[in-house]
Amino acid sequence: MEKNLIYASFIIAGLFLVGIYLLLSLNAFSFITGRATTQNENLTITVGGFTAVTVSVMNNSLPSASISNQGTGSMLFYVTVSDADGASDINITSVKANFTKAGEPARQNSSCVKVGADLSSTSQNYSCTVDMWYFDDYGTWSVTVAATDLGNTTLIQNTTTNFYLPSLSGIVISPETLTWATVSQGTNNQEM
Repeated sequence: MEKNLIYASFIIAGLFLVGIYLLLSLNAFSFITGRATTQNENLTITVGGFTAVTVSVMNNSLPSASISNQGTGSMLFYVTVSDADGASDINITSVKANFTKAGEPARQNSSCVKVGADLSSTSQNYSCTVDMWYFDDYGTWSVTVAATDLGNTTLIQNTTTNFYLPSLSGIVISPETLTWATVSQGTNNQEM
């Protein structure tokens, strides 16, 4: 019985070595280790949205201010955004506008609205409304409009447009009624 066990051990060891030899000669371990096979493939990559947008203000769309005392006046104007990569590449939520003048707070609209269908295959029209206050300083204000596209994402600004805000007449006095004690004609700086 002991002899049979020895022979069986030799047979099993021999079969094991033959199995290892066959696996090595057939390169079977490359399948077991998960090594990938190699081959050449042609690949084409297209990168879209490379060109940045251009932004322009329609100068003739800037209205005259109609601002009431103690109120605001809405100034509606139009902006054209173009992208050589196509109108569908324009980020429609990125179009913004503001009015600035030295010494005055900026007046802005951070969400201009797309108007209708695309103007062309590369351009879209937007309406922007900026509120001006009755106390805003008269004179020349700068208009800045900005937009991005979906591919390039670079914010492009146009600062080449200005408009003139006329002098607005108005006064706010508080209290509304001014009263004095006795005032005598011909006297100066009387103490009460």
